[in-house]
Amino acid sequence: MAIIPNAQKFHTVSSTVDTTDRGSAEFQSQREVYTMQDIIDSIPAGSSTDLKNLTVTLSAAQLLSLNGGAVIELIPAPGANKVIVVENVVQFLDFNSVAYNFAGNLGEVIRFIQGTANGTGLSFGNLNSAADKVISGGIGTAVSINTSVSLETTSGISVSQGDSPLKFSFLYREVNLA
Repeated sequence: MAIIPNAQKFHTVSSTVDTTDRGSAEFQSQREVYTMQDIIDSIPAGSSTDLKNLTVTLSAAQLLSLNGGAVIELIPAPGANKVIVVENVVQFLDFNSVAYNFAGNLGEVIRFIQGTANGTGLSFGNLNSAADKVISGGIGTAVSINTSVSLETTSGISVSQGDSPLKFSFLYREVNLA
């Protein structure tokens, strides 16, 4: 297996191009030829990124179940000695035909939670939209070990109508602390 030095630069050509070296002996001594297989072989086995993407779609029935307070898990707990760090979430209300009527008194919220940490709230105005709505941002929670990311409504939230799916596209890291 070829070990490619970290400082090497790569220029690629089609496999049909003649790459016969025609330079001086000094110039040739500075040239190395690597194949794509050499590059693949230089990457340690089992190495990967901790960056993940997950899309979760909540149905109208799930959203209506948030009436009176509920929790819906969006990203499952990662396991012992691991944490989920959400880098970004895109929320997409894919409007169908009947707008939601989420409501609640001051202090009543729909929000992201991670473990016991409360996060960013979802706007009633965005959820009750009568058109497609896209929002991008973070979830605003503290990170805790082996906990899921969920959507929570407090007990004073009411909703009795609506028929649109709500899609969440998460870009997150699953970090192993061990």
